[in-house]
Amino acid sequence: MRILITGGSGFVGRNLTTYLIDKYPDYSVVNFDRSEWSFGKRQYFYVAGDIRNQELVSRTIKEYQIDSLINLANDTSGPEIKQIESNVCGQFVLLNEAGENSLERFVYLSSDGVYVPSKEGLSSPVLEEDSVIAHDLPSACKIAAESLAMSAYHTRNLPIVILRSVDCLGSWLKPGHLISLLIASALQNNSLPIYHEGRKQQDWLHVSDLCIATDKALHLKTITGEIINLGWGVPHSVLDTAKLILASTDKPETLIKFIEEENNREVTGAPPLDSAKAEKLLGWKPAINFSDTLNNTVDWFKKNPDWWGEEHI
Repeated sequence: MRILITGGSGFVGRNLTTYLIDKYPDYSVVNFDRSEWSFGKRQYFYVAGDIRNQELVSRTIKEYQIDSLINLANDTSGPEIKQIESNVCGQFVLLNEAGENSLERFVYLSSDGVYVPSKEGLSSPVLEEDSVIAHDLPSACKIAAESLAMSAYHTRNLPIVILRSVDCLGSWLKPGHLISLLIASALQNNSLPIYHEGRKQQDWLHVSDLCIATDKALHLKTITGEIINLGWGVPHSVLDTAKLILASTDKPETLIKFIEEENNREVTGAPPLDSAKAEKLLGWKPAINFSDTLNNTVDWFKKNPDWWGEEHI
C-alpha cells in the first residue's frame, strides 16, 4: 500500500507514520506537510506542500502512485480566513484529487469538538447521529470538512471513513498543549495554573489507540461512508489530571495554583463519546487506560527535554 498522509509532521502524524511503517515494512508513506519532519526510513518520503495547492497534490499522488489518503491536516493558527481555506478548501482539494485518481481509501480525522458542548456533570456519552454544532471556528471547519467528505461519498462513491476522536496524549505531544504545559511545569518545579477550579472535563486516548483505529479504518474496505466515534467515554477533570501528573513526576500538590476568573462563566467541554460503533464495525476498543496514558506521556517528556524546553513554556 502507498499512503499519503497530509499533516504528517504533527503529533498524530508522526505516531501514525511510525506505527504503519513498523507494522507494514512493505508499505510506503508519503508525508505531505508544510513543516518538514525527517524520519530516516527508506519507506518514508516527505513532500513540502500546502493541501490547498491542487496541482502539487495531484502531482504527488501520481508521482508516488498513491492508493490511499489519510487527512490529518488541521490548521488552528494564524488568520481565520487561512484556517478556513486550509481546513475546508484544502479538504475539498484532497477529496477531488482522490476521486480523480480513483484512490481506494480516504480516511479523515475529525474531532469530538463537533458535538454540542456539555455542561458540567450533565452529559452522557454521545452517538454519531447526535447533534453537531459549530460553536467555534475549529468545530465549524471540522463540520464543513465532514460534510464535503460525505458529499464525495454520496455523489462520487468515494470510499470515505470519518473518525471522530477525543483528544490524544503520547509521544510528540505539542509543547503548547494543556497537558504538555502541565507536565513541563511540574518537571521544572513551577506552579501548575488551574482555571475554573479544574472542573472542566475531557476524555483522553493514547495516540497508539488512535493509530490502531486508523489502521483498521484504512484496511477494512467493506466499511465506507461511515462516521465513527473513538474514545473511552470516561471524562477526567483538569484538577484530577494535574494531580496525576504531579504524582507521576514525584512533585507535591502544593504546586497547583488556582487562577481566579474575572467572571464566573459556565464550564463546558466536549461530551464523552459512545464508541460502540467502532467496536462493531472496526473491532476496536481502546487498550491503554488513562493513568497509563498519562504516565507514558510524562515518561516521554522526561526522556525528551529538548522537545518541550523552557522556550515553549
